[in-house]
Amino acid sequence: MTKKLNAEANEECNAPVTRGGAGAWGRAHTRVGLGVVAAVLVTIFAANTVLAQEPAPPTPPAPKPADAKEKPTDLGGPSDFLMRTPTDAYEKLLAGKKLEERIGFPGIVVVGDALPKVMQRLGPGREEAPWFFWYFYEKGSWNLTVCTSTDDESYEYVVQALIMSGVAAPPTKKGVKIGDPVTKLTAAYGKPGPFTGSLVGLAHKGKTVSGLSFENGRVNQTTRVIEEPEAFQEPIYYAAERLAFAVSDGYIDKIALVRTESPLPRFLRATVKEPTGFLRAKVAIDAKLTRATLAFEEDKANPRLGRRPKISVPAAPTLTPFACPDFSLNIPKGWVLEQTAAAHVWKSADGAERVALTRTKVAADEALDAAFARMEPNRSENMLSQHYTQLPADFCRLLGARDGWAYSGFEETENAETLPRATFGVVLRKGEQAWLLLVTRQAHPTRYLDDIGAVHQFPFVASPDGEALARGVIRSLRILK
Repeated sequence: MTKKLNAEANEECNAPVTRGGAGAWGRAHTRVGLGVVAAVLVTIFAANTVLAQEPAPPTPPAPKPADAKEKPTDLGGPSDFLMRTPTDAYEKLLAGKKLEERIGFPGIVVVGDALPKVMQRLGPGREEAPWFFWYFYEKGSWNLTVCTSTDDESYEYVVQALIMSGVAAPPTKKGVKIGDPVTKLTAAYGKPGPFTGSLVGLAHKGKTVSGLSFENGRVNQTTRVIEEPEAFQEPIYYAAERLAFAVSDGYIDKIALVRTESPLPRFLRATVKEPTGFLRAKVAIDAKLTRATLAFEEDKANPRLGRRPKISVPAAPTLTPFACPDFSLNIPKGWVLEQTAAAHVWKSADGAERVALTRTKVAADEALDAAFARMEPNRSENMLSQHYTQLPADFCRLLGARDGWAYSGFEETENAETLPRATFGVVLRKGEQAWLLLVTRQAHPTRYLDDIGAVHQFPFVASPDGEALARGVIRSLRILK
């Protein structure tokens, strides 16, 4: 078992180890996975960001008296907690409870809850590869799995889904339970629909994960695609209740409650939360700046981590309305317009940043990603999950379009003095025309020199100001003809 776990120790469950998109708060964060290793995850992440000095070794904890008793909810040190043996405490906590649709078990475990809070209440669960940071509770008469993922806004680990199995598992609030015939679902919830949720997280589902395996003394590179657990790849799903049912021989075999997630990528959401998790990139908006800056500071909350990179970026420019007979939108104040028959392009004073609106004819059956490739053949790959590229119909209608497709890309620069660029965009179809709107913003530095002149690369790319600019421009677009 140990060999199997070690073989997957560097593989990530819920995010790909690839270069992240320009709108992402993390270029990549490698989940080291497995409970014991999680105890030092913060230190590992700090090391991956190439700190300017070595963190001091941790001070060993003082030994406990022989007769010391722990409180059930006292986590102690992370490694102490995760090394504890799983128990049936979860079954006693949830005895007599019902699973509330869209919520979970209030006061005990709720989808969207931060992971540490839930672990304090439920106690330790078993972990296994490749489902790192999922916790399996199996010591009682029924099984509970707490599925977690990194929230793509706060960047905290949160409860993504709850899975119940075993006939003794709690029923849903509407009385559906494990072992019931499938026909009971229609009576309780009506007609099911397509599975639009995800137990692994929409931002990660379908992405490729790189990792390492160790066999016969050799280290091998491995890859896999993040997919739903086999039982939930084609579930019976009720979007309003966020419930997914796995069925076997006409009877309910497992029940999953799935967290509600926005179908829009971050830069198109009306509002976003400030990042709070430790995996966030330290990028702050400073309205006094005109150019991104990089500095290092001591992490007072975690002195062992030493000096951490702190990046400050200027605020997004003020927007002003622009209108013509065919469309209207908000564009940065003072930017210069260059207009042709097919395009309107607004450029910043130095020409490094731009808003570009282009139109072209599109066939009714042409896919919008293909139209994008035709209009922008030299763009970098789309960093968005495939589940964020197809825009919801109501959002498209808001902008005056029939359907839409989203893009987020990032272009590095060879010259360290030249800032890389983040680009956000949408392709919208109305009638026989495709409208391509792109917003390009300079991003923060991605490389820096250490004290001896060596070049270091940040493991993340973040552009909160670029997202804010794209949000203001793209959400203001109205296609009139």
